[in-house]
Parts: sequence; structure tokens; C-alpha cells
Amino acid sequence: MGLGIPFYKIEWIDADGTTHNITHAISWNSKRALQAKSTMADITLKHPSPDSNNPLFFTSSGELKIAVDDTIKIYLSDSPTTSSDMILSASITEIKETKDETGPVIVLNCVDKTVLLLSRAVVGQWTDTAPEIIKKIVKFATQGANREFRIDPSDVASTKSDGSAFSSISYSVLYKPAYEAILEVSQIGNTGDDRAYIFWVDENDVFHWKYPSQSGSTDLAEGQADIYKIDLSKNVHDVVNMIIFNCGKDKNGYAILDYVFDASTDSPELRMRYEDFSEIANKRMQEPGYTWDGLTWSTATNSQVRDHAKKLGKDMANAIMSGTKNPRWKGTIQLAGTTDYTPGDLIKLTSTSLGIKNQLLRVHDVIHNIGSDGWTTTLDIMEDEKAIS
Repeated sequence: MGLGIPFYKIEWIDADGTTHNITHAISWNSKRALQAKSTMADITLKHPSPDSNNPLFFTSSGELKIAVDDTIKIYLSDSPTTSSDMILSASITEIKETKDETGPVIVLNCVDKTVLLLSRAVVGQWTDTAPEIIKKIVKFATQGANREFRIDPSDVASTKSDGSAFSSISYSVLYKPAYEAILEVSQIGNTGDDRAYIFWVDENDVFHWKYPSQSGSTDLAEGQADIYKIDLSKNVHDVVNMIIFNCGKDKNGYAILDYVFDASTDSPELRMRYEDFSEIANKRMQEPGYTWDGLTWSTATNSQVRDHAKKLGKDMANAIMSGTKNPRWKGTIQLAGTTDYTPGDLIKLTSTSLGIKNQLLRVHDVIHNIGSDGWTTTLDIMEDEKAIS
């Protein structure tokens, strides 16, 4: 496991492509997450006064050189860092000049470039297997002007968890963030598996899309020297096991209503929620060029319109409900600084104070905090959803 005092390096690459070492940061933290939505870092630098004639940060006229869209790379290890120890390559999205207990500081808010890419809106319609559609979504969102991948989708499951082939499905998306489209395709209705698939992008910009296997866990137990704090809870307050949704109006002007219910829920109560998906029929299906099964809004019968709208609505509802249908253990574990964990890892936790033994928990976020008091790593963890039989 890692030590309380880390080896790390922070590089700033300016607009000219020149790399500068800014490891002398006062403090910093980074976060890498499942679903590629919140991988980021905040870096606090002691404010170098332009009056000190510091050419690293200031021009000769006293203007700050660090700029939004510049690149930050962070390397972290419990031994001297090498090029293989990079944990984050991010773009600066905000620069703040403020004060803390040390005096004037510069705070750099950075977001992983893959997050920015997978937040792009995608448009497309495909008939293929779920993994092939996933690759096409990633390609659409992340290809550059030279049409080369900026994210490598090479670690996408090619068979289902039991080794069988994925069935072909039809999927269409219109101006939706790529990670939301990937989340929809990852649901059991599209994969034919018994759990929704999980995905993340690693520090080398490789895209991973996997079945959440229940084997290959790492054992952690309350009382270990490298565990500082365990904070877990299990409740039903945020459980949703039924969603009623409105897909808009059909060709005759009548509302298209439907619902999804998960019979595998462990909640003793029916917990419903209403979702407005009216943009499906009112806008999305009427867009020029939108087709499904060789049909368009003008050529389809009213029954065909209603059936397709309900299918799209169920995909969206299942994506929402996949994380809310059962009460599950969730919380955090704070550890001595370590790079041993990555999003998607499985932990088997035992805690006598919480009354749990060998509980399987999925790592969703890995958060590193580096400051004057050393290095800690916090794992944001959650119990996997129950498999559908």
C-alpha cells in the first residue's frame, strides 16, 4: 500500500506546447470516476508575484501565462515517479486567484479531457450489437479533425458474461451527451445480460466497458493500519423501483404513457417516480432524417410510432432506475495514500461495527488528496445492483 508522503509530479503544458514543472503546489486533489463524468483535479499554487520577475508564470509585462485550455498532467506514486505513473491528463477549465492561510494563491480547476469529449452531443442510429454500438458512440464523440481516435475503445467486452454472443439491437440517439447514450446502451434490455454494464476511461485514455463481475475482489477489513475511516450507509430513502413516463403525443395527439417496474427490487415498498420524456415523440422522432426499422414519422402508422416511443422511453427509464431500484450499501473508505485502486475495482469489505462481513462493493470514484498533512486516498464505493434472473 502507499505511504503517507507521496512522490508526485505536476506538469503544465502551455499553448506553445512547452512543458513546465509546477510540482511545488501547496496542495492538490484529483478524482477519477465511473461513467467518465467527473474525472477532475484542483491544484493550489502559491501565488508568484509578478513583481518578483518570475518568468515561469508571468510575461515580461506582468501577465499570467497559465491559461484556460492549457494541459495539466499529474504523476503519482509511492516511489519516485516515472512516465508510467500518470494518473490524470486534464484541461484547465477555470483559474481563480484568491487567498488561503498561506497568502495569495492560484487555484487551477481542471477536467479530464476524456470527460470533455464524452460530454459532446452525439447523433446516430445503428443496428448492431451493444458493444459495437458503444464503439461507434465513442468514435463519434471523440474523433478529431483528422478522424483519429482520441479515446481508445479497445477494452470493450466482446461477449456476454456467460461467454455467449450479444444479440443485434437497433439504437438511435439525437443530440444527447455520449456518456448518457453509452449508459442507455449498457442496460440489460440492450445487452441481454443480467446486470447493466459499467464503463470508465483510464489515465491512458483507454475506454473500458465491462460486465460488473462479482469475482476478483480485494479484501479490506476494519482495523487495518492503512484504513483511516469507513463511512457507509444502507437505506431506502432514495430507492426508485418504478418509473411512469410520458413520451409525448402520438400522431393523433394522444399522450404516450408507459412504465417500467423492476421485480427484483429488495425494497419492501413500491416507490414510484414520474419522468417527462415528451421530447421523444414531440421532437426527437419528428426530426428530419430520423428513422427506425426503415420508418419515419410520416410513413409509420400511429401504432408503430407509439411502440417505438415506448421503447425509447423504457431505455431512458431503465438507465435512471439502474442505480435506484434497491437499497444498497454506499459510502466511502479513506485509506493511506495508494494508487492500487481504479474505478470499477471490486472490494470485499468486513466491518464489525457496521455488522457486515465480506460485503462486495464497487469502486466508483478514486479521490487523491495531497497537502501539508500527507497523502490520503478516498474510495467512493457502492454495492452493485442485484442481477436480474
